[in-house]
Amino acid sequence: MTKTYHLLSIGFLFCLTQCDPETKLDSDNYRNSTERVEILSHAIKPFSAIKDAEFELFNVNGFSSRSLSVPGASSWDYKFVVKIDTTDVSKWCAGMTEVPADTASRHWTEAITQHRKVNWQTTDKPRYYERTGQGVTMIVYYKDGVLFKRVIQD
Repeated sequence: MTKTYHLLSIGFLFCLTQCDPETKLDSDNYRNSTERVEILSHAIKPFSAIKDAEFELFNVNGFSSRSLSVPGASSWDYKFVVKIDTTDVSKWCAGMTEVPADTASRHWTEAITQHRKVNWQTTDKPRYYERTGQGVTMIVYYKDGVLFKRVIQD
């Protein structure tokens, strides 16, 4: 029994050091909108159907539900853009407060759409939202059904 316990302990420790969960998801790694939407829909709580998506998601605890490692402190940075039906935009804005035009860097919005810029062209003037004190910001193009969202938890 001691030998079996010892082998199991070694196996568990090996997995803790070698079975790291996938901590980053990037839409650049998926071929089509169907795959991108499916992956993003499992990582976030979508408020309506998504037609297309781009994203760069980081979660220190990973995204795999099969992970056997001990979870660390919660820390994530989710940056994504979705294309939705224009009638669903208000569902995504519920609980958010509209704020004056964002003066912070929007480099991340360009970075996540750089490989498929044509999919994310907008004609509308953006409106800015935040969930105060919760690290959630959104840039919304109502007429285009396009919204960029960033969620940061440290």
